[in-house]
Amino acid sequence: MWFSARVIQGTAEAHVDKHTVDAMQDSEDIRYMVRALKALGIKLEERWDQAEMVVHGCNGRFPVEGTELFLGNAGTAMRRGPGTFL
Repeated sequence: MWFSARVIQGTAEAHVDKHTVDAMQDSEDIRYMVRALKALGIKLEERWDQAEMVVHGCNGRFPVEGTELFLGNAGTAMRRGPGTFL
């Protein structure tokens, strides 16, 4: 859930241009989240070999609307509440 909270911070705050997520785990859930963010038009700089990712802000609005997201079994990405993605 930490990854999704940091992503929301990086994408929702109008004054945040980009945010680096460090100590990022490489897991199936995270990979689903990354694909979903890309589908929503979020610019990402993937640095899997360094366990970090730079998430560029979008002034609180996802650039793409009405897209279909497939999140597999990524419960963190689908959970609603504080610090979650959807």
